[in-house]
Amino acid sequence: MSATISTPPVPPDPPRRAEGEAKFWPKCDAFVQYIADMGIYLAKFITELAAVSAEVLGMRDAAAGSVTAAQVQAQQSAAEAARAMQQADRSSSEADRSRSYAAQAKGLVGSAITGLSTTSMVACLGNHTFTLPAGLAIVPGCRLAICATADPAGVEMRGICLAYDAATGATTVRADTVTGAGTYAAWAARIVPESGATAGTVVQHFLSNS
Repeated sequence: MSATISTPPVPPDPPRRAEGEAKFWPKCDAFVQYIADMGIYLAKFITELAAVSAEVLGMRDAAAGSVTAAQVQAQQSAAEAARAMQQADRSSSEADRSRSYAAQAKGLVGSAITGLSTTSMVACLGNHTFTLPAGLAIVPGCRLAICATADPAGVEMRGICLAYDAATGATTVRADTVTGAGTYAAWAARIVPESGATAGTVVQHFLSNS
């Protein structure tokens, strides 16, 4: 057959936080590119599948004059159809995986992950080290808002997370924006986007800090 089905892009190794920031974010970049490549491939796949189907039908018509030839052609057509279906199944599976990875990445960037800390801190600019609950989906490079639980609307620090230990909860943030003042013994932290940023800008911010 002259019409063929192209091989889909091979998915990259999925990102894992356990591998560390140096590997996690480049792998996220690879998956963003992979999702775009899959969109191009699926559009091409539909055209190729239609061409294969048309050629199979033509082969069937040409074989109608001979029972023996028709049997041979039917077997070839069935094999091509089976391969096309297998290719379609693989493409569908890869697309599902791509959507799943994209949803995970979006959830990581856009979710309001909240944790409470009982570390006493002064509301001021600069680096602050405190303890949050272990196991939060916080990664270095994200932007955190930390507000005093005694006055959450009046006292808040915002800045880039420099470090977070998922095992112990030890966290370091460089505060570049401060509202209010004073020393407080209890704080609530959450992930926030850059001021006025859209979801797309937040993604770029995360990738740029990888």
